Amino acid sequence: MSLSSKNIIIKVTNEAIWFNGETSIKLQNTNLPFGAFGFVEGRTIFWEVEMLQFIKDKACLSIKIVNYRPNMVDDFLNQKPKAAIKILNFTQIYWPAFSADLSFFKKTSFQHLMADSMPYIQTENAEMIVHIKANIAFNKLRFGAGFVSFDYKFLWSDDKIEIKILNSNIIPEFEYVKTYFAKHFNSRTFEVLIVVAKEGKR
Repeated sequence: MSLSSKNIIIKVTNEAIWFNGETSIKLQNTNLPFGAFGFVEGRTIFWEVEMLQFIKDKACLSIKIVNYRPNMVDDFLNQKPKAAIKILNFTQIYWPAFSADLSFFKKTSFQHLMADSMPYIQTENAEMIVHIKANIAFNKLRFGAGFVSFDYKFLWSDDKIEIKILNSNIIPEFEYVKTYFAKHFNSRTFEVLIVVAKEGKR
């Protein structure tokens, strides 16, 4: 996958947004509601974003997240901003994908940033990134050492595929108390965002 000339890869942490291995901007200098959320720990978060506008006298860059699970992030370390960025504005956040990278949040704080539809990426080799929202029953989960998994059948597949979610806090013993989660969240299901890269007609 090659990036558009207007697209870059950013790395997201609870302290800063990184444009490469050395250049970053503090999270407080973005329009994300600082203090009202936290990014998950234990895995690196990369997003592909489209650069929409740069206001030079304010050193303000406006961006839109177009891919929440980019396949290729090799360009990240080679990126060099053409000018210093002091303010970073996010626009059109797709909440199901964005919230999948959060450990906690106050959803109402993001209302003014939310987009109505999910982003799509069409790459030069006809690969498409598809975001699928699915409600999975707690009793269908399988707990292991550092992961939870479930089976899911995509519309374009005849067989179910195992989906595995990594989390270092998960232990196999949760298998015996998984009914507790349904009671705790007062719901038999939970929402999962599945990101799939499709090629051609497959």
